[in-house]
Amino acid sequence: MSLLNSLAPRRCPECDEPGVFVFEWTATTVPASYAAAPVNGRLTYNDVKCVFVLGCTSCSATVVVVDAETVARRLTEDGF
Repeated sequence: MSLLNSLAPRRCPECDEPGVFVFEWTATTVPASYAAAPVNGRLTYNDVKCVFVLGCTSCSATVVVVDAETVARRLTEDGF
């Protein structure tokens, strides 16, 4: 997807080895806020948010994290 590739850096900031870096995108959910504890130990829909994480397959470093709202906004701007 060219949208996510446009959000990615050209090289891994953690790898010291020169060469071709292979990145991989994945989607996950994270707590929306660490300030408030979940009621009764259960998370609701409003307690989590979706993020896209770009990782380096060479060193397992997290290269960039993009929230789903940013991806949705870019898709809308690009006419998808």
